[in-house]
Amino acid sequence: MIARLRDGLAVYFCLLRGALAARMTDRADLGISMIIMLLADLVVPLTTLLVYQHGAGFTGWQRDEALLLQATFLIAKGIAFPFCFGMIWTTTELVREGTFELLLLKPRSTLLLLLGHSFQPEDTGKLLGGIALFCLALPNVTIGADADSSAALLGFAALLLLAVLTLFGFALLMTCLSFVWIGNSRLQEIFDAVSAFALYPHGIFTRSALGWLTWVIPVSVLGYLPASVLLGRPDPALPLAVGGALCFVLVVIGLWRMMLARYASAGG
Repeated sequence: MIARLRDGLAVYFCLLRGALAARMTDRADLGISMIIMLLADLVVPLTTLLVYQHGAGFTGWQRDEALLLQATFLIAKGIAFPFCFGMIWTTTELVREGTFELLLLKPRSTLLLLLGHSFQPEDTGKLLGGIALFCLALPNVTIGADADSSAALLGFAALLLLAVLTLFGFALLMTCLSFVWIGNSRLQEIFDAVSAFALYPHGIFTRSALGWLTWVIPVSVLGYLPASVLLGRPDPALPLAVGGALCFVLVVIGLWRMMLARYASAGG
């Protein structure tokens, strides 16, 4: 088991280095892409600053607490996007060209090979921006409130990992749709629109909307829940939300296996 894991990691990192080397052939384009993607993701935090500067804001959330929430979402995206979201477009192109079978024929996990081929270094700008925003807001908030700060940090780290795993689930779901919907260029836009709700506290949503964002589409775990635990104000729905996110990921993994088994090439 350990030998197989070590072998799989060796294959993955070999593919990762290849994808990075290919992208580094045009460093100027890579740098510009990182900056553009970072600026696009900083629109909401900058708007939040302007809102609080003019005396408004989210009820129950100070300015730096709201920025901490948004920074958490950016960090999760900065980890998941470079490693996971490129496989959506890679799968679409391979299926369209009829060359996806080349991955199926190789004696390694198809998902592992797909992830290795699809690394997107330009998305690391999201991670750098999220870390910078997090470091800016963190000194001005109270970690854990009246609770143990170490427990709050541990809970935050666990939920941040769950947020990354949930984002992987979304990426894998859109990859599964690539098998049956080749013209899926709008999938990313739909995801961006839905995931944008993770940038805001729960207090601004209605109860029915919270039900959808917490248990049906696990968006709240991407930003709000980790930030609320770090601030010592865990949401009462936290256990159900965590269970919903884990179930979502497991269902998507099952869907991926089913789609692989049913794949019948471009001619099928």
